[in-house]
Amino acid sequence: MSIERLARSEPDAPARTVFREDEIRVLAVDMSKLNHRGKRGKARRDPTIARFAVDPARLAGFIPTKRRPMPGTKRLREGYMLLSLFVDNFRAMRDYGAP
Repeated sequence: MSIERLARSEPDAPARTVFREDEIRVLAVDMSKLNHRGKRGKARRDPTIARFAVDPARLAGFIPTKRRPMPGTKRLREGYMLLSLFVDNFRAMRDYGAP
């Protein structure tokens, strides 16, 4: 089942049931960085599936609004591609140490 369908059918289910711990941890660290307005985002250690459908798309430039709360397929794919690169880098640094 796709992430969009899960986010619509079971929005309050914990993301840990579908996604790996590394993905959730890396996304929480990235979302806690300063945003373009100079404010810190909320670091979500235990996000819901609906939240996890939006946050990776934010990496690709998606900004949720009242009229458009969920990202499209293209932004979601771009966000997950970036997230997978970040997770690979995180695992490499964790397993082999930082240079």
